[in-house]
Amino acid sequence: MPTQAADLNLLHFFGGEKLTVPTVVKNYGPGAANGSATVSVYLSTTNKLDSGAVLLGQKTVNVSLGNNATTVVSLDTTVPTTLSEGTKYFIVAKVTTPLTQSTINDVRA
Repeated sequence: MPTQAADLNLLHFFGGEKLTVPTVVKNYGPGAANGSATVSVYLSTTNKLDSGAVLLGQKTVNVSLGNNATTVVSLDTTVPTTLSEGTKYFIVAKVTTPLTQSTINDVRA
C-alpha cells in the first residue's frame, strides 16, 4: 500500500530557490531489481500526477535492489518563478524503469 511522504515543511516559495528532493526507490520484489530507473519530480496542485503538474527535473540512476531493499535518489532542482501565489503545491515523484514491474507503487506524493 503506498504511503504519503513526510511533509518537508516548505511553507513559502518565491521562485528561484534551489531545492534538493530526496526520493526513496523501493523494490517491492519478490526478485532482485537490477538496471536503470528514472526518477521524475513534479510540482502539482493535487497529491496526484495529473496533466497540470510541472516537471522540476529528472535523474536516471542504476539500481541493484534485493526484495524490499531501498535506495535514495536525490534530485537538485530550482523552484519555478511561475507559481501561483497562495496555491498549495505537492511534490510528486514518479519512477519509471524498463525492468519488468508492477505499476501500483510508481507514483507518490
